[in-house]
Amino acid sequence: MKLSTLTALVIGAILASETSADVCGPNPRCPAGYYDYMLPHYDCDKFYLCENGIACEQNCPAGLHFNAFRQRCEAPEQACCDIYLPCFPEEFVFVLSGSSEVILTNNGAYLVKV
Repeated sequence: MKLSTLTALVIGAILASETSADVCGPNPRCPAGYYDYMLPHYDCDKFYLCENGIACEQNCPAGLHFNAFRQRCEAPEQACCDIYLPCFPEEFVFVLSGSSEVILTNNGAYLVKV
């Protein structure tokens, strides 16, 4: 009986540690002196919130992905984080000179039309 209670406690502790959303630590990509700076996470539904050189893992609301370009959680097809999902980002068009255009999408990709 004591062994099963101990096993249940160990499994509960492991599950609780894996579901924690506030995993924080120093990150060289988080600039010192900056607050509310966000970095992408390798899981599309998460991101890092940087506070003075410390990165804390955060979750997007259910069903949303982090958009690194726009620094917010959005619908997966707008965030363009997961390469296996369709991507339909909004586009920003800049006219350089004459007929040259640069089209910058919200996932950081760009095209140049001449």
